[in-house]
Order: sequence, then structure tokens, then C-alpha cells
Amino acid sequence: MWCIDNPYTDPAFNLAAEEYLFKSVNEPVCMVWQNEPCVVVGKHQDTAREVDLRLAERRRIRVVRRITGGGAVYHDAGNLNLTLVGARELVMPATLPERMRDFLLSLGLDARVDERKNVCIGRFKVSGSAQGVYKERWLFHATLLFSTDLHCLDAVLRAGSDTYPASGAFAVESVRSAVANVSAYLPPYISFPGFRRRLRDYLFDAFPAGVPYRFTPRDLAAIGRLKAGKYDSRTWNYGSPSRPSLPAESRYAAPLR
Repeated sequence: MWCIDNPYTDPAFNLAAEEYLFKSVNEPVCMVWQNEPCVVVGKHQDTAREVDLRLAERRRIRVVRRITGGGAVYHDAGNLNLTLVGARELVMPATLPERMRDFLLSLGLDARVDERKNVCIGRFKVSGSAQGVYKERWLFHATLLFSTDLHCLDAVLRAGSDTYPASGAFAVESVRSAVANVSAYLPPYISFPGFRRRLRDYLFDAFPAGVPYRFTPRDLAAIGRLKAGKYDSRTWNYGSPSRPSLPAESRYAAPLR
């Protein structure tokens, strides 16, 4: 298994990297990564129904679409992302949430996995997840809130009244949950970098055949092509079943960098 501690924080690059590892690589993969502030919408969602695009533009929050279903999520520098790719027996839906739960239990936290594969502490959700299947490979990825700006999360994950109208076509709507940061339950001396390092080591050690892996120039070139052709595209990020893309002239379009 490739164990990747991904240093990149460009949301479009990271989603392209996930798809590349999912569809173009034969090795199983476990990856830990972070994004700059962004909203990641599910494959079958209408962006206008999920995101306050005017607020996103004002705060320079990217809006990107992933290849798995489920609801919209907010990422920032206080959020960790975890990806597991491989054969079905490796990437069972419970595998990653249960590893995350066990890690949090090792820190003395009262963590559990609910029926939707969310990781919770008490009544609060600290991790959500989604999955996909491509031929014989499975992808399961999850978020983990450590010190995310929850006020921004709540505000941006609400469609603004003055953004472009929803399409009216069928789209999957997000299920809102009460969320919390893991840091609220930990001693203050546990920093985000230290937490990330501990979780990374815990996950990578859980796979006996795991070997550290860094993206090669060939990987980076392939990921860059996918990023440019898809994840930087307005059609992909803002489209809906009946509306191909956000109008290019809209002043509420989140900037693409």
C-alpha cells in the first residue's frame, strides 16, 4: 500500500489527485491531506442549493465538486481529509471510520461510528464520509474536524438569497448535522500539526504492507492535466443536471486560481 502524506493544499489539485489514484493506479492507497478554504459539493448536488456563493466569493472560499455522492462539506486549515483506495475487502465502508474512532479512543475521547458511517463524539459529528466504485477499485474518503472555523462552515453551507437560482432539477440535498471540533475535547497542548502527525502515523501503521510514497513528476503531470481539464472547470464545479454551468459573467462566481 502507498501511504501518502500529501503536502498540497489546492482543492482542485487534491480532488484530481484522488481521482488519479482511484482510476489510474493499481496500488492500494492511504492518503492524508488538507485543503485551503473551500466547499466541496457532492457529485449529484446543485451548487446553488448548497452554497452561499456571494459569501464564498467575499471570503475567497473555493467551490469544487468531487466524484462521490453525499452532501456539501467545508474544508479549511483546521480540517483533515483521509482517503483509502483499493479492493473492496480493504475499502469496506466501516474500515476508515473505525480506524478514526479507534484513534480518537486512544486519545481518551468518547468516540463512536453511527449508522451513516459518521464519527461522533457524544451527540456531535466530527467526521463525515463518502464512497465510490470504479471497476474493481473502491474509494472511501472522510473529513475530520480538528479546529475548523465552525461559524464560517455554518454560514457558507447555506444557499444565499441573492445567488443565481437553483435549477429545479433533481439534486441530492445535504443532511445538516450538529458538528464539533475534536480540539474542543483535547488538552490545549495538542496542536493541529501534532494531531495530524499522530493520526497519520496511526493510520499508516495500521497497514503492515504500507510504504511511504511521494508523487513523482509523472504523477504530478497526470494530476495537473486532470485538474486543468476537470476540477478547474466551471461546468464541473457549478453545473447541475439541467444547467451546464454557472454563467461566466456572474459576479458571484467563486474565483478560480
